[in-house]
Amino acid sequence: MAKVKAERIDQWEKRSGASRPKIGALFGLATGGSHFVLHKLQGHPQVMALKQRALFPELKHYFGEGSVQVADIVDKQLRPKKENLAGVEWIFVNKPQMAYLSNQYLFNRERISNIYCLRNPMALFHSRANDRMAFGKQVYDRELNWEDIAESLVTEYRVSMASFAQAFDPKLDLVINLESFAANLQDHLDMIWGHLGVEKIMDSDLALLDTCEKCGRPLSVKEGQVGTRFEELLYCEHDQLYYQGPGGYNYIRKFNLSGLHSWKQKNHAAKLTAYFSEHLGSELIDFFEDEAYMGGDARERFGELIDNTMAGFLT
Repeated sequence: MAKVKAERIDQWEKRSGASRPKIGALFGLATGGSHFVLHKLQGHPQVMALKQRALFPELKHYFGEGSVQVADIVDKQLRPKKENLAGVEWIFVNKPQMAYLSNQYLFNRERISNIYCLRNPMALFHSRANDRMAFGKQVYDRELNWEDIAESLVTEYRVSMASFAQAFDPKLDLVINLESFAANLQDHLDMIWGHLGVEKIMDSDLALLDTCEKCGRPLSVKEGQVGTRFEELLYCEHDQLYYQGPGGYNYIRKFNLSGLHSWKQKNHAAKLTAYFSEHLGSELIDFFEDEAYMGGDARERFGELIDNTMAGFLT
């Protein structure tokens, strides 16, 4: 990628004649699928998605006097990287602290859109359980049980969703379900493109990572390790470099829809369903128990559900 010249965002704005991109913010819990969504966003030519902790502390300078360096933004984007900001309508920050955004609402609310990615809590439990148990034993010499982890997850969900609900504006913001997003991908991409007001692009036409960032050669595929799993990854033979992706995300992992309900065959499935239903609401948990995310009307059903959920956190 060509080196971006030293230039502030206000200088770029004057030189290019374009308005500085609007700011999108993607929220969600760790291992909640946010990097899958961000990767799809980054593939759109009019959207740039950033790494975690990038830009949002500087939003007051971005929106204000425009002193943020364009090169700092471009350098901190996800892959496949764009050369510059030409044609970019939205810059997405990754899991920001809400305070950095809310401080800008008074002056720039119409130029900010928040997207919350919500994952099935029973599936999220099983994504974390083994690591949490191993960590507790290794670091604290404490044997965790499933109730400990479930209770911790309930707290995370409630704190995260309640925080998002305080600022949620259905005209400007969006809540998506990871399972629905994966099962009805193009339908949900079209919804997001429409929400952002950008060109509607097919998933098959989104930009993909296919060349090494160091040598520029085409990438091949080779088995490597992602966390505790071994799977095929993008690989540069010349530089002997794997491209795993952020947050354990694998750019070429094949998504198996049957895996969306595999949690039902695992330990404590019935107890988990009852526990989360009691503490997060039966309407939300029934959506996953009934596999409603697979239906053609999943987007509409989840929209109604989330309106009720958000309202519940404000009462």
